Amino acid sequence: MDLQQEVSNLFVQQIKDWKLASQNYKVLETVLSRELTVGGIKISIQFNPARIQSTNATVSATAVNKRPCFLCTGNRPKEQGYIPYNNKYLILVNPYPIFPKHFTIPYIIHSPQQIEHHLLDLLNIASELPDYILFYNGPQCGASAPDHMHFQAGNKGFLPLEKDWEIIKSQGKILVQTKSLTVFHLTQYPQAVFIAESNKKEEIISLFNYFTTLLPIDQSSKEIMVNLLCLFDNGIWRLYIMPRKAHRPTQYYNSQKLISPGAVDVSGIIITPRESDFIELTNQEAEDILKQVSITPETTHFICDQLIKI
Repeated sequence: MDLQQEVSNLFVQQIKDWKLASQNYKVLETVLSRELTVGGIKISIQFNPARIQSTNATVSATAVNKRPCFLCTGNRPKEQGYIPYNNKYLILVNPYPIFPKHFTIPYIIHSPQQIEHHLLDLLNIASELPDYILFYNGPQCGASAPDHMHFQAGNKGFLPLEKDWEIIKSQGKILVQTKSLTVFHLTQYPQAVFIAESNKKEEIISLFNYFTTLLPIDQSSKEIMVNLLCLFDNGIWRLYIMPRKAHRPTQYYNSQKLISPGAVDVSGIIITPRESDFIELTNQEAEDILKQVSITPETTHFICDQLIKI
């Protein structure tokens, strides 16, 4: 049995046997959503009260050190089953979903959320789950468990930056074009987005390793500030690199909007656990939030200039 079938079977079994997951996936079917436009791209706003814990998570070192890690064996719900992957990761059904099928993929060892030594794993898992898109949130970029290395996965065809790829691709500017690697910059979107495509994992990894030398570093974790999306389609890996400069927008801190962007949000599905935020969020506010957490236009231009030289 291949991994994708195992994952599908796990999901069915967990919905059947785990009351919390069953209830939350049923609720997800009825969550409200509506469409906005930012930078010429259609995005969605999802009213999802079940995500309040993640959105409102305190991720300071002091707070994290005081609570048990909810991704570690022994701290997870006893009902939560798993699939082991390559003796390195566990694949779990996420009981607080955004996607119709939503998984969390923690590293088996409790170690900090750092992508540097795990990008190959991300690419490998993506190739074995071709119906899913994988994503990574940096420690100050939406991760509610910055102390435990993990990825997440959800259905393809859900995130606007993925499902509208052909339209988005036509809007992008090609920065690098070789026989086996293409790198785009999505010029019209308010969040800085760079996209690498290749049929060779080594090309993606080499490009990303260079890219990390150009990105801001979160001084508290010494980790680059970035969100990643990764998928595998017809022999091609596609890696979305979304550099960040801020954990949360100013609206979050003055309680105007309880929005704490992670990879899903900056990819075009903004999660609002409060109904008032869902109702009131405008195109302009959504664009402002994406711009606030993204790197500056000056940093974006610098990165583009450096990539063109490759």
